[in-house]
Amino acid sequence: SATRSEQSTLRDLYEEGWREARDAAREGK
Repeated sequence: SATRSEQSTLRDLYEEGWREARDAAREGK
C-alpha cells in the first residue's frame, strides 16, 4: 500500500493536472 507521503504526492499531482485541464478547457484548447 502507498505511504501517507506517497498518497499526498499523488493527490497533489492529480489536483495540479485537474487545474491545468480546467484552465485549458476555459481557453478553448
